Amino acid sequence: MKKIIFLFAAASIFVQIGLSAAPVTEKLPSGATLVFEENHSAPLVAADIWFVSGSAYDGPLPAGTAHLAEHCAFNMTKNRPAGRIDWDAECLGTTLDAHTSRDWIHYSCTVPSRYIEKALDILSDAVINPVYDEGETDIEKRIVADELSRKSMTPFSVMKDFLAADLYESNPYGRPIEGYPDTVAKITRDDLMKFRSTRLTAARCAVVLVGDITKEKASELASKYFTLEKGEPAPPIPEPKTPQYSERVVNIPYVLTYTGFGFMGPKAEDFDEVCAVDVLVTCLVRGGMGLINRAVKGDCLSDFLTSKGRGMITIGFSCKEEEAAANEAALLQVIEEAKAGVDPAVAEAAKRYLLGTSAFDNETFGGRASALGFYFTLGGPDLADKYIDGVRAVTPERVSAAAKKYLDKAHAKKVVFTAKKEAAK
Repeated sequence: MKKIIFLFAAASIFVQIGLSAAPVTEKLPSGATLVFEENHSAPLVAADIWFVSGSAYDGPLPAGTAHLAEHCAFNMTKNRPAGRIDWDAECLGTTLDAHTSRDWIHYSCTVPSRYIEKALDILSDAVINPVYDEGETDIEKRIVADELSRKSMTPFSVMKDFLAADLYESNPYGRPIEGYPDTVAKITRDDLMKFRSTRLTAARCAVVLVGDITKEKASELASKYFTLEKGEPAPPIPEPKTPQYSERVVNIPYVLTYTGFGFMGPKAEDFDEVCAVDVLVTCLVRGGMGLINRAVKGDCLSDFLTSKGRGMITIGFSCKEEEAAANEAALLQVIEEAKAGVDPAVAEAAKRYLLGTSAFDNETFGGRASALGFYFTLGGPDLADKYIDGVRAVTPERVSAAAKKYLDKAHAKKVVFTAKKEAAK
C-alpha cells in the first residue's frame, strides 16, 4: 500500500447538528476580534485564540522565536507557577493545545460550557502574562531541538524546507517554522518578551468561540479576559521574487531517493485560485488514487496550504534510486497532461474528496473554531464558508488553467535527496 502525504487548505464545511447560528464577528474593546458561532447541540464550547504572528513575522528576532514562544506559553505566568496551567486545564476535563505556522499561532481547548469562563481565564493568562522563566525556557529549547532532530528523519518534511529556502530565498516564508538549531539556542528571554509585546496583540488577535454559549455571554467573557495591548496590524507578507528553475542534489543517507518540485502558488486573497489549486493538487494525489499515484512507482507527495502570501505547491515522490529518472519523467508528463485537460470524472472525485474531508474536519466544535480562526488570519472568517462554494464551482477547465499558471517548470525549484557519495551540494 502506498503512503500518501497530502495537505491542503483548511476546510470549512460544518455538519449542522441541532441549533446553530451563522458565525458573527465583533470588535472587542481591546481591539481584538471576537468570532462567534452559537450551537447548543452539545453542552460544550470550543475556545481558540488566533494571532497573525507566525514564523514569517519572526524578524528581526531570531528565526524560531514564534515557535518557541508558543512552546513556552503554558509553562509559567505571573499568576500561575510552572505546571499549574496544565493542572487547572485538566481540572476542567480538557487539555490545552497550541500550534505555529508561517502565518499564525493559535492556542485552543474545548470544555464543558459551564467551565468556559475558567478556560478563558487560563488561555488569556497564558497569552497575556507569560514569564518566560529561563529554566523552563531552556527545557523547551531542548524539546525544540529534539523536534528538529526527529524532523530530520522525516524526508518529505526536510524536502519541503529545502524547497521553501530555494523558492523564497530571503522572503520570510523561506525560513523553517521551527527555526534552526543555532538560532533557537540564541533566543533570549528579552526576545520572547519583545515577541509577546509586539506580536501577541489585540490588532492581530481573534478570540473564536463555538458552541453552547450565547452571543452576549461570549462578548462579555472575551472582553473581560482578553485585555491585550492594542499593537499594530500584521504587516503584509513581502511579495517574493519570481523564481527561476534550479535544482540541487543533496547527499543524505536515506534508504530511498526523494525528488521534489516546489512551485509558487496563489495567496489567500486570490481565493478562487486557491480553490482551483486545492482541486488540482487533489487530482494529482488523492488517497492513493490520484493521477501521479497511477504513474509513479513509490510514495507520492502533493501539498498546498493556503497562506497569507503566496503559498508553496510541493509535488514529489520517493523510490529506489534506479527508478528515480523514470518516475520523474512520469510525474512531469502527468503535469503536462493536466495542463492540456483534466477528465471531468477525476475533477469531480477530487472535489468530493475535499468536501468530504472538510465535513469530517469540521464536525466538532473544535474543528469549526479552528476553521474560522484559520481563515481570520488569512483575510476573514467568512472565507470558511466561501470555501465550500468555491470548491464546488471549480470546473475541469479551471483545474487545467491552474496547472498552466502555477506548475511551470521554468519557475520551479527541484531538490533530490540521494545516498550517492558524489551528490552535489
